[in-house]
Amino acid sequence: TCGEKNGATQSRCCPQMNVLIPPKASKLHKLRNHLNLIALAMQRMSQCVDREDLLVALELAEQVQYSAMASATLLSENLSTAGVADFYRVLVVEDDVAQGRLIADVLRNAGFFVAEVADGDQAIDYLYRMPRPDAIITDLQLPNCDGAELLRIARLSARGEGVLIVSVSGTTIVANGQFTADMTFRKPIDSEQLVAQLRARLTARKLLDDVDV
Repeated sequence: TCGEKNGATQSRCCPQMNVLIPPKASKLHKLRNHLNLIALAMQRMSQCVDREDLLVALELAEQVQYSAMASATLLSENLSTAGVADFYRVLVVEDDVAQGRLIADVLRNAGFFVAEVADGDQAIDYLYRMPRPDAIITDLQLPNCDGAELLRIARLSARGEGVLIVSVSGTTIVANGQFTADMTFRKPIDSEQLVAQLRARLTARKLLDDVDV
C-alpha cells in the first residue's frame, strides 16, 4: 500500500498502475524532470534576451537556478544511496584552459569531485556561493585576482576555513608575508604525486575532524 515501509526503505505508490515505485527511481524521475525544465528554460531565456524581454528572461533564469539547486540535491541523495557520499570536492583555478583541464581530468579519473574556474575572482565567487571545497588548487599568475590574493581571502574568510590550498606555480604562495599554501607543485605537474599527496592530506584532515567530533 501507499506509504508502507519495507525495512528502512519507503516506496511511493503510483495510483494509475497500482504499483510501488522504488525511492531511487522516483528521485531519478524528478531529476530528469528538472533537467528537461532547465533545457527548455535555457532555450526560452536565450530567445527572450535576443528580444530584450529581460523581465521574462530573469523569471526563467530564477527557474533554472531553482531547478539546478534541486537537481544538485537529488544527485547528492542518489550518490548517498549508491554509497558514493564520501568524496572530496576540489576547485581548480587555472586561466590556461589546457592546463586546467589536464589537472581536472586527472583528479576526476582518481575519483575527486572537480569544479573549474579561470581566475581568482571566479574562485572567490565559487567559494561563497557553492558548497565549500575540501581543496583549492590554484595557479599563482591569474587575471583579475591572482593566486596570492585568493589565498589571503580564503585564509581570512570563514568560508575558507579548513580548505586545503595547493599552489601549482613552482613556489609557495606568499601574500603579505604571512599566508602560504599547504602544498606546492611545480609545472609540469607529476599527476601521480598530486593525487597521492592530495588524497593523503585530505584523508588525514578528515580523520582529525572525525576525532574532534
